[in-house]
Amino acid sequence: MKLIIEEYSIISIIEKSLITYHEFIFKKIEETTYNEDIPIVIFSEEFTHRDLVIELFSFLGIIICHYNYAMFDNDFINTFYYIFVEKPINSNNSNLFFKWLREADDKKLIPPDNYQKIFSKMVNSENLIFTNINIELLNTIWNIFITINKNLNKLINEKVIYQ
Repeated sequence: MKLIIEEYSIISIIEKSLITYHEFIFKKIEETTYNEDIPIVIFSEEFTHRDLVIELFSFLGIIICHYNYAMFDNDFINTFYYIFVEKPINSNNSNLFFKWLREADDKKLIPPDNYQKIFSKMVNSENLIFTNINIELLNTIWNIFITINKNLNKLINEKVIYQ
């Protein structure tokens, strides 16, 4: 696994491939030929958008299980945030992103300053609509809130100090 991640820069490859894929899907949406349940031919195999996103986050979950240092940089997080939260194909994409973010945070694989940036983007977003909030999203928002306040030394024993 270390060889795949470090020597072959798999994280960078995933990010670039995701950008290309996302642009492809939005082009299909503009052409009105896209339906997330209709398989898309990629690498000579047919997958639905849902299948691809679930497999992507499953693979990233495997990476999370094997590493104990911050490996997802600001650019990667920004790309994923944009694709899965700001301009998602569907609301379930956002939920999967937030679930993954929480798991990555539990293992400290994301630089802590990212949470303040994500929270600011969420608060200031004109595209983000919280109509389909699941428990993962709620827990992630809470974890972001806790992480930001820990970094600002405004927590004592996980309790928020109001100032």
